[in-house]
Amino acid sequence: MRALPVPVRFYPDETVSSFFSRLCAANQISEYEAWRALRQEDPELGIAVTPPIARVAIEELGGLRRDAMPRIRRSYSTCKHDPTVWVRACAFCNGQGFGPTTLCRRCSRGDLVFVERFSGPICVRHARWHSNGLDVDVRDHVPSLIAQKRLNGSLHQQSIGYRTPIATIARDLIHEWWHPARLSTERIGLEEEITGLPRLVETMAALTSPALQTLLTYEHASYKAIAAVLMRLGAVARAGENVTGFAETIGVDEPNSALHIGGEKWSLTSSRSGPALEAPERLWRRILTVRAALLKHRNVRRTL
Repeated sequence: MRALPVPVRFYPDETVSSFFSRLCAANQISEYEAWRALRQEDPELGIAVTPPIARVAIEELGGLRRDAMPRIRRSYSTCKHDPTVWVRACAFCNGQGFGPTTLCRRCSRGDLVFVERFSGPICVRHARWHSNGLDVDVRDHVPSLIAQKRLNGSLHQQSIGYRTPIATIARDLIHEWWHPARLSTERIGLEEEITGLPRLVETMAALTSPALQTLLTYEHASYKAIAAVLMRLGAVARAGENVTGFAETIGVDEPNSALHIGGEKWSLTSSRSGPALEAPERLWRRILTVRAALLKHRNVRRTL
C-alpha cells in the first residue's frame, strides 16, 4: 500500500483515529474515500472497520514505520461531554479506562491532536488550558499550574490522571453528585473547573492515601462505613480545608473492628453505624464500584 503524498507528524501516544483524521485532512480527501480505498486494498477489513483495528494499514498510509502507533490496550467509550462542562450522568462512561485527551494547540502547532495518556488539562510549558481542544491562558492561575505539575509528577507515577475513575469519584464527592437533590443536568463552568483543579488534585491524592487504602482493603469494613468516610472527605474538600490532613487521621483498628478519625471512634462492621455515619442510598449502593476503582488504580498501565 502506498503512502499518501502529504505526510503529517505522528505525536507520541496519539490515537489512531486522531492521526487518521489529520492525515485525510492534510491530503484533502474525506475519511470515507480513504476507507473505501483501504477496503479495496484489503477486503478483509470489512465495512464496520474502525481506525484501531486498521492500525497497520493506517501506518502504511501515513508512511510510518511498523508498530509506530500503540497497540490496542483497552476498550473504552469516549465521553461525549466536555469535562469542563461535566455532566453527572457521564461519570463512569469511560469504565476503567481514561479516554483520550487533547494536546496543547501550541505544542501541536494548531492541530487538534488526541492522545491517550494521563496528562492533565494544562500545558505547563505554555501555561494554557487545553482540555477538549481549548486554548485558554492560565498564567494568572498559579495554584492550578502547581496542581498540574503535581499531576505530571507524583500522581502520574501512581497512574492517577485527570480523566481516570479516581477523578470521577473526586468530582462526585466535591460536588455532591451522589445527593438526590443534585440532578444529572447540573454542570460545571470552565472558570470553576480551572480554579477547582487544585482541590480536585488534592482530593484524588487523599482518595489514594495509605490510610484510606488500609480501610478499603479491610475485608470486613461495611459499605456504609466506607461511604460515611467518603462523605466526610467530600465535606472537608467542599469547605476548602486540608483534605490530605483529614485522610491522614483515618485509622483502622482491625482487632476491634473500629474506625478512628481524629478523636472519633466508629464501628467498621455494622451496617447501621448511627446517625453520624448514615449515607444516602445512592452513594453506599455504589460503594462496591467505587471501592474497586480506588483499589485498582495502581494496576492501570501507565502511558508516559
